[in-house]
Amino acid sequence: MDIYKLLNKKVLDYNDIKEIRNYHIDTSLEGIMVKTYDDFINKILLITKLWPQKQDNNINYLFGSGIGIELALQGNVIGRKKNNNCYSYRPHSDIILYDVKIFDYEDTRDSYNFKEAFGNIEFYPSYELKVLSNINNDLLDKNCETVIINNHKVLIPELEILFLEKYLQRELVSRSEGYDYELLFNEYDLDVDKIINYLEDYYIKPKILKDEEYYNELLDRQIKAIERILNNGGKIITNLENLELQIDSFPKGKNMNYAGISIDLWIPLNIKSITYKNKYYYIDDKKYLEKLKQRIKIYSENEYQRYEEIVVDIQNMARNREKSNI
Repeated sequence: MDIYKLLNKKVLDYNDIKEIRNYHIDTSLEGIMVKTYDDFINKILLITKLWPQKQDNNINYLFGSGIGIELALQGNVIGRKKNNNCYSYRPHSDIILYDVKIFDYEDTRDSYNFKEAFGNIEFYPSYELKVLSNINNDLLDKNCETVIINNHKVLIPELEILFLEKYLQRELVSRSEGYDYELLFNEYDLDVDKIINYLEDYYIKPKILKDEEYYNELLDRQIKAIERILNNGGKIITNLENLELQIDSFPKGKNMNYAGISIDLWIPLNIKSITYKNKYYYIDDKKYLEKLKQRIKIYSENEYQRYEEIVVDIQNMARNREKSNI
């Protein structure tokens, strides 16, 4: 396929779209959508040809996540000082679009052609990214970056946002030089205060609100899940012993559940803590319930401590960078 012939055509017809689709399918192998550097450049330029990122001063989408960082590393971000570390290219399993305004591809011919050629690529709206949420609707538009790569201009989210997203959700397989967020941090002089503000506003605050709701409901969910097991027929002693055995043998760790029972919050249950009334076993032991409340409180406090550790870690990265530049 002659990529540059397609790029120079004023209007792409049905056969062109079909040719691009076949190329994309043939070069997307073993779960890797963008395997080589040449495919990376070709697919970025073909996508922007099919569906322009900017029309009438309005942004349609930005290249986000790992692809956004790759563009920053391999190209040059206008207005940003680059250290030119010449990092190697890494394969990418997907192409993710951020700040997407159109959710029905058929709304425009360009977005429809894009879907025909590249299929259902993952995308996110202006107010929510892969990890961050509750974002101001105009934040991505107002702060997006322009990358010059192969003499073409490509739009990506602000570097601080790209860094934070990848810091919070790192790729499974990194290149030898390090993770994406580390390379971006070393390649460009990022604003750490801005990163911390974004972290607090678009990650920690939404998580705390979600956590508070989760922990407020957790006591009731935990007790009800245990009671369902106890009332599952058979003798109460047998049910309780079987439950203990299942919990003991179940993998430990955050978000591990057995039949709706949080493993991390499990506290051994004595038959004396169980009451039988109206043909139903239920837990009404105030001491047991208070222990569970305290366990949940500690669990939630550990989460908040983890958020504080993220802030400290990013600040330490900045301090280490400053020391290395002295």
